[in-house]
Amino acid sequence: MVKKNFFIYLFSVGVVLFTDFNCMVQEKKEDSKKESLVLVVAAFNSMSGSSSSLSGVALEFQNLVNEHRKSVGCSALIEHKGLNNLSQKHSEDMKTRNFFSHTNPDGKSPFDRIKDAGISSQSAGENIAKGQSTAGQVLNSWLNSSGHKANIENCNYTHHGIGYVGEGVHLWTHKFAQNPNPSN
Repeated sequence: MVKKNFFIYLFSVGVVLFTDFNCMVQEKKEDSKKESLVLVVAAFNSMSGSSSSLSGVALEFQNLVNEHRKSVGCSALIEHKGLNNLSQKHSEDMKTRNFFSHTNPDGKSPFDRIKDAGISSQSAGENIAKGQSTAGQVLNSWLNSSGHKANIENCNYTHHGIGYVGEGVHLWTHKFAQNPNPSN
């Protein structure tokens, strides 16, 4: 009964408590650990379907980047629907208009696009990549580049958005923001 009540609470507060619960599961005896872990995975799958607009490799990337950030002492980035939309549009635009740059052919920078979307933040950043077909590959590429790594490991960033196009060419856009308004 306690677990059921906890899951109801878990659904209402989001993924942050998932990590706390997972740590609790690891401290339990082996027999109950497996049973509890199955319940946690089911709860997480149910939550992620309703709380994330990402799927496939973009969702996998979000999980990997947040695992990495935690490993260096940063908080997980919160998915921001507006930044997701901007990131996806930029990746699609790079494919459609055959360019690879932070600045589009119209001269709009990432910061112009964020402002035009009505999002303001204390600071913002953007990583782009071309050619990596998996979430692990793009994260590894960015972590091996000082500027990209600095964005990923900037603990001041609180939110992010991810865009990915994989038909024929693999294009990634990852936007970062510190305390964006609106916050989702």
